[in-house]
Amino acid sequence: MRRLSLGIAGLMLALGCTADDKPDDAVPSPTTSTTAAASMSCAVADPDDPGEVIVFLEQDIDEAERAAIASVIEADSRAQSYRYLDEEDSMAEFERLFAESEEMLERAREHPENLPTSFRVVPAAEDRAAIEAMADDLDALPGVLRANSSAGGC
Repeated sequence: MRRLSLGIAGLMLALGCTADDKPDDAVPSPTTSTTAAASMSCAVADPDDPGEVIVFLEQDIDEAERAAIASVIEADSRAQSYRYLDEEDSMAEFERLFAESEEMLERAREHPENLPTSFRVVPAAEDRAAIEAMADDLDALPGVLRANSSAGGC
């Protein structure tokens, strides 16, 4: 449940949405504050879930920057494995998560450029401090929009 909530929060962040959005709200923007995403993630945190790190990438990232981020993840002993979600994967995940919300689906379809690509990193150990440190380290890399740890607890 925790991973799902962080994925939802991240996708809502990407669309510029908050939990209080109404149909007449402004067009979503990828530069919207991350406060709503963090609050939503913490609201459903599972303290027993070791979580994962979700690394959302900048819209204008080039292949060299993306490859450099992948290399950093591969070399990080705190990472067991990772996978890359491209634009198509991001849209498919969004459609699956928001299947019952036509408004959210419509926003995503109108502005698919606001769904960021991402890396999903599975940690090598269930050490929350190491997972959070890895998220902080990845968050500082060029080309990263935001890296979030979904380690249980907030």
